[in-house]
Parts: sequence; structure tokens; C-alpha cells
Amino acid sequence: MTAANTPIGTVVRVDAEGYAYERVSAGGEVSNGNGLQFRSLISGRDMKPEAFDVPAAGNVDTAFTRLEARTSGQIIDLAGRTYQVAALPAGNKYINGFFTAGGLTRSRLVLGELDDAPAAVWRFGGQIAQLACALGGPFRQYLKISLLGDSITWGSSLPEMGVSEPRDGTGSDPRSLYNTAARANEFKRWVGQQYADGAAPVLSNWSASQSGESIATFARAVGMFPSGPKFTITITAGSFNQQTLYNEAFPYGAQHRFTDGSGGASSGKYAFRMTGKEFTFCFGALASGCLNYTVWVNGVQLGGVYSTTLGEDGSTAITGRHHALAAHTVAADIEIRTVYKAGGGSPQTLYTYWIEFRRKIVISNQGINGTSSMTYRNNMMTSGGYGDGLAIDAEDGFIFIQQGTNDRGKRPDLSYTLSETRGHVQALIDTVKVLSPTAKLIMMCANRPTIDGPPAFKCSMSDIRQMLLEAAQDNTLDLIDNYVPFARVDAAKFLTDGLHPNRLGDALMARNVINAIRGM
Repeated sequence: MTAANTPIGTVVRVDAEGYAYERVSAGGEVSNGNGLQFRSLISGRDMKPEAFDVPAAGNVDTAFTRLEARTSGQIIDLAGRTYQVAALPAGNKYINGFFTAGGLTRSRLVLGELDDAPAAVWRFGGQIAQLACALGGPFRQYLKISLLGDSITWGSSLPEMGVSEPRDGTGSDPRSLYNTAARANEFKRWVGQQYADGAAPVLSNWSASQSGESIATFARAVGMFPSGPKFTITITAGSFNQQTLYNEAFPYGAQHRFTDGSGGASSGKYAFRMTGKEFTFCFGALASGCLNYTVWVNGVQLGGVYSTTLGEDGSTAITGRHHALAAHTVAADIEIRTVYKAGGGSPQTLYTYWIEFRRKIVISNQGINGTSSMTYRNNMMTSGGYGDGLAIDAEDGFIFIQQGTNDRGKRPDLSYTLSETRGHVQALIDTVKVLSPTAKLIMMCANRPTIDGPPAFKCSMSDIRQMLLEAAQDNTLDLIDNYVPFARVDAAKFLTDGLHPNRLGDALMARNVINAIRGM
């Protein structure tokens, strides 16, 4: 095997055993013998996909499978190339290149220090920490997150974005497709990967919109054994007891039992607090000697009396009985109370295995092209959304607001000053609080553009950033500062048209948002 034009020490290829052949003589010969070849255990940036027989075109999964079998947990420089794969390789940290999977081209950031840079974030109110807890919290059965913004939130100027016309700046506008590298979509995919076990989302769109895939819903079932500080177990006085049995044959390794020997004079209950719409009570059923139970939500009985006797109310040996709340409820106090079964003999027992939360995380991209803080509020949050519905509602748990880029403009509908923009931002915040009174708000500042400032614009994005910082501080709201990452680099290389981020730019913003939530 020859490599006459290969510099001394350059990796040529890796053999079946995973060893790299290197050129070790000035003559350019790489050989299996005569001392001209040595085996080097290479790693890090020295490991190149090309050393693993990457084909000139088409799918390269096999090459990356071989690479990751050879090394993992390393930084691999893709040298600006784009690789077609069926699934994104995850065994190493890949930088400075692109992967195309399922028709979507996704960037790896140019430098590791950008990927790992601490988030640019101003933590005035603690909302980001609350979001981090809510994303992973099992008692947050239903979590809706809405992303309010303009074309940068929408995902404009990316190759796979889909149609954006006709539009009039209202809720009927087309929405972007999920299969793009937009910051909103990268955030959605990260949430699905981290908090829904990588489950594929169910995609839908805003009901009034002409086209698009603005809403992603991730689902995951989480079972909780009723013990620990999040559950309260109570029994009344009398001939009533409880016990926990541990056995690896049980679904969650344990079973809790309430046993009533009082003939109904005493009772027991589980109590917990959840936010959402539903839960499932999972218990064991026997042919006789089983207690009934009732469900209570904030002190009001939900439904009737439910049997846990085998064959009654659909009870099987291990039953998961679904209970739907009347509506989405925040911090609902749930109680499951035992009820003595008349004629059921004595003693009677409730055999509890677990309580299941079928978690749903719904992320809605409500970015509307061309909007400003004023026009977004007017078009999307008042007057019934011009018949297109309101962008948010009482079910929202967290709401991101990224507006301000278009407030710099001089269009006829933007005839207001920078100081007046602060009032429009405040009106937007106030309206959000009215429509979604229990939601947590997180402010965001958009990227630094290269086309900026007078005379083309009435102010600069730096001016907008300062105004948003003051608004966030005045309202005790966290602010994710996407302006700063673009100030660390040559912003032009991260933008499509001097304003909208390209794939690298959207990845830069997505990483800033994700790192803010990760606490970096």
C-alpha cells in the first residue's frame, strides 16, 4: 500500500483490528513488515472518518460504526465535510462539519469552545431553573411550552424550511417544518432526546395555519411507587394497617398494602400533588377480600367508587386504571381514598403497585414572520387572533418571548421610537400574564446581525438588547442572551443574509438555550 504524497506521520487508514497505519519512511511506503509500519493507538482530533473507508458518496454508517468501535468519548474533527447517515453518531463529540439524516442537514459547531461555552444568560427570576425541573419532573404530567417570536424563531432562510407565503403576520401564516435545523426545532429534538427517551414526536400544526409542523408532542410514561417525600400516606385510627412488601417479581420491585380489619370504620389514603390532565392508578386484583377506592381532586370527588376486585370494573390481576381530570389543573391535590366494600368480607386489602403519569411535553413554535413586539401582540394575542386563535392559553407552563429584531425597522407599521418600544415589550409581557396566568415567562434576545443600525434602521440590535435586559430585570424574568454568542465570532459566517441565522447560527443559538437550561 503506498501513500507517496502523504506527509510523514499522517494517518492513512485503520485495519480490521482498529490499528492505524502511518507513513514511517520518506519513500512513502506503508507496509505490514520490514519495520516500515508501526501500530499507533490514536484518538481525539487525529482520528478521521476517512481512515475507515468512507465511500465517496452515499451512506457512511458503516464507517462511523467502525470508528466508534475503535474510539469513543473523543473529539472528532469532521474538517468541514458533510456525511450522510441513517442516524446521528453519538459515541464521540463531532465538530466542524455536518451530518445529513432523514433529509435534514444538522451542523456540528466549528469549535469545541463554542459548543461548550457557558450560556449567555441573565438569571433575574429563576424561571429557567423552574423549567429544568419541570422538564424532568414526573408530577408535571402535562407541560406545554410556547415559543413566541418573529422569523428567527420561525426558522426563516434555512434550506428545508418549507413554504412561507402567502402571509399577513397573523396566526393563519404558514409555519416551518419540523425537519429543519432551526433553533426551535433543535430545542424540540433535544427535549425529546433528554426527557422522552428519544421518542419520535407526534407532529401537528396550529389549527388556523395554512401549512407546517409547528407543534411537537413528546410522550413518555413514568411510574412512581407511592412512597417518599412526594407522597403522603395516611391511615385513620382503628384496626387498619399498612405495609410495604419488596419482591423483584413486582413491576417496580415493591407493593404497598392498605388492610382494613375495622369493617369500614377506618380508612387509608395516598395524597400527592401534580400538574396536568390525567394519571393511572395501578393495583393488583384478587377474587375476594379487596378494598374499593375513590379519587379526589382538590377536595372534590372525581367519578364514583372503583372496585379492585378481579373481574369488576374491568379489574385484572394487575390493573392500570386511567383517571382523567376535568381539565388541565396546576398543582392539583390528588387523594386516593380506600372504601370498604359492603359484603366483601373482612379483612379487605388494597394492593398498590404504582401510580403512572403519562407525561406529555408539547412545544409550540409560535414564531410569525415579520412581527415586532407591537404587531405580535396585536395580531396574535388580542382581537381573537384575527379569527386565528390566541397564540397562548391557560395550559401554557412556560413561554419564551424573543422579539425586538423588527422593532428596529422603519416600516409604516413600526412608526415608534426605541423608548416607545420598551412600552410595547411591557404590553406584550402583561398580555402574556393575563392569557397564561400560571405560566413562567423567559425572555430572549435574538442574534447580533451584520446589517444593523442607522440609517437603515432607527436603532441597533445592541440598543434592543439593552432595552430587553432592562425589561427582564424590571419584571424579574430570566433572559437568554443570544446576542452574545454572535459577538464572540465572525457573525457573518453564522448568518444567511446578514440577519437570519444559517445552520451554524441556529445551532449556536440552540446550544446557548440548551446550556442555559443545563445550568452551564
